[in-house]
Amino acid sequence: MRETSGGSTVGKIIDKIVTVLAVAMAAYHMVMTQFFLEVPILWQNTHLAFSLVIVFLLSMKKEKKRWWPLTLFFIFLSVIMTGYVKFEYERLADYIGWPTRPDTIIGFIVLLVALESARRGQGLVFTLIAILFMGYGFFGQYLPQPLWHGRFPVERLVNMLTLGFSGVYGGMLDISAKYIFLFMLFGGLLEASGAAESFMPLARMMGRRLAGGAALTAVFSSALVGMVTGSGMANAAITGGFTIPAMKKAGYTPEQAAAIEASSATGGQVMPPVMGAAAFVMVGFTGIPYSRIMLAAIIPALLYFLNIGIAVQLLAMKGRYSSPSEEVDWKLVALRAPVFVIPLTVVAVLLMAGFTPMFTAFWAVLSVIGVSLIIGAFKKEVRVPLNRWIRGIVSGSISGAKIGTGIACIGIVVGVVTFSGLGTKFTLLIRTLSGGSIALALFLTMILDLILGCGIPVTAAYILVAVAVLPGIVKMGVDPLAAHFFAFYYASIGAITPPIAGCCVVTAAMAGASYLKTGVRATGLVAVGFLVPYLCIWNPFMLWIPSPWLESTLSIIALLTGILVLHVALIGQFFSIASLWERAVFLVSAFCLVGYSFAHDLRYFTVGLPLFLLLTFFQWRKKRRLDLEKIKGCAPAAHPSVS
Repeated sequence: MRETSGGSTVGKIIDKIVTVLAVAMAAYHMVMTQFFLEVPILWQNTHLAFSLVIVFLLSMKKEKKRWWPLTLFFIFLSVIMTGYVKFEYERLADYIGWPTRPDTIIGFIVLLVALESARRGQGLVFTLIAILFMGYGFFGQYLPQPLWHGRFPVERLVNMLTLGFSGVYGGMLDISAKYIFLFMLFGGLLEASGAAESFMPLARMMGRRLAGGAALTAVFSSALVGMVTGSGMANAAITGGFTIPAMKKAGYTPEQAAAIEASSATGGQVMPPVMGAAAFVMVGFTGIPYSRIMLAAIIPALLYFLNIGIAVQLLAMKGRYSSPSEEVDWKLVALRAPVFVIPLTVVAVLLMAGFTPMFTAFWAVLSVIGVSLIIGAFKKEVRVPLNRWIRGIVSGSISGAKIGTGIACIGIVVGVVTFSGLGTKFTLLIRTLSGGSIALALFLTMILDLILGCGIPVTAAYILVAVAVLPGIVKMGVDPLAAHFFAFYYASIGAITPPIAGCCVVTAAMAGASYLKTGVRATGLVAVGFLVPYLCIWNPFMLWIPSPWLESTLSIIALLTGILVLHVALIGQFFSIASLWERAVFLVSAFCLVGYSFAHDLRYFTVGLPLFLLLTFFQWRKKRRLDLEKIKGCAPAAHPSVS
């Protein structure tokens, strides 16, 4: 955190206050998972109180001194409104829909504070969207059909969005308090434990043997970090520090290095077992257990990283980039590996066994601390000092607090959509624009998702699409899990989509590159991955939904081959440089192979696979011929007697 204009003294005081609040917030949530000291709404209320105060205090460190009184006023309002809910809860719960004048005043304060805290924690675009929806709730009765809705008295609407426990308070904030915060805490502690150091050398080793070794290290490490963080920006911050310099050293341009790291880190948001916060929200929307959502994410996530891995390997072969030569300290890997492997195993086993994410996160947090302390007691190389543990708690709590304020703000949107019937109107609009075509409806959903995802956090983008659009998609016959995963996936990719490309901002700064050029390159790297969500719709085996075994097997073969062939066609490199006609035929082969995964028509498969095998043979022959010519060109002149 940078110092304020008021000097380091005030900054240090704020840091100490935030540290105390962050530790208290973490302790409160851990205790609540076991002892339920408060009813759910009051748990949400305390969660919101901590989140608001932490976010406002942190904002003081970035603003000028003249704005401090206003920030302190918002902190005061935060305490007043959450205190009011705390002491008036029983009456408020008994008389929902019948607010008193003080209830309405506090309700307005809740809306104001939620909007402002989201602006400071998540950005202006996020808040403007919430204001737009709130304005629709207040003034929608003046709009023409089909957007018109009946008039709501101001007091009633404010109550529904705040103290009626169905807007700011309600299902979304409940998920933030019970699930999301605890996994953010888990990620912070895992980072503090030094677990990342256990798999960074493994990633280096995996990338050492191939031409694209430096870039593949970024892909492997981001996939591993993504398994436990579920945050693209956090992933980039953890891995980018060593992958980006290594790629630049190998010959990649700053934009290429930043794009590879950004696209790889973004994939961490769909990498089980701990995915982005939106995955936990999906549980609340669909009622599907998190273990099932985690299982469904496995194949799409692997395809995402395989897609990037193939792309960077072909680019390295074409550009003749070098691979890293760092040696792996296997002793250090063996010492640190349990700190990563055991907590990850705890998460995966408990979730698959059917335990709740809340229960799982509690034991995941304890396992990180416990394993680290046990190993550190015998080996000082992996011992974690107390101040580092505290930094991990603070980091996790701050991440959870920022998400908490964002979720509170998005609760306004959910409330408006619910009470105004806007969700039904969006459903009718999608049906009308698509003409009943599922493919066109999904395309429109993808565009909306990418637009939202590039400007606001993944969770918020997913929630907006899930509330406003997905009910209509499901009514058109799409499986609910596939529909929600479709929206979740594209909201995640939005983090690298220009013009905002939040994850690219982080990696571009590390690489000294243009973030806009980085965003364009990153989008190009994952371009083939844009097909994956559509495949989840038309090929249910992708999400482990039962389907005929032969069709499923051929689909996987066709898809894996199709991804490779499509990259060869786009990049122009396989065993050797591909000529124009070869690239054209590769493109036809890719179209047929990927087309089979959609249409399940054997004619596509029987054309696409032989074309690929034939061109592979030609490419291998070409490479062999070029290698022989190179050897002859480098060899000394032959003796006259040798023929």
